[in-house]
Amino acid sequence: MPCMTKVAYYKQAEIITVEQENEAHIEMKRAGQRLRKIILKENQEEDLGQVVDVSVSFDGTWAKRGFTSLTGVVFLISVDTGEVLDCHVLSKSYAKCALKLNCCDEESELEDGARSKW
Repeated sequence: MPCMTKVAYYKQAEIITVEQENEAHIEMKRAGQRLRKIILKENQEEDLGQVVDVSVSFDGTWAKRGFTSLTGVVFLISVDTGEVLDCHVLSKSYAKCALKLNCCDEESELEDGARSKW
């Protein structure tokens, strides 16, 4: 069987990642809706579309120990159900900024005409 090219592999990996992220967001939304129903039922209230108070736990981790990691993830977890309600990936660096910096000249002119090294 022939091997996949790197381009084909990364294209398939991107498709899978996007679909996994979409499914995760759908499941987190459903978890929030289930939690809302539980809270309203416990408090014997009807759903008027208003914000309800819930207890949550906030937890996160970095990809590596210490202060050398550039990426991490945080989770918002329902205390009542134990389900993840939201998550975010965090980064100490932003790839688009690095790409933009590479596009700039190594030297740039300041407003007063002086030159400065990046």
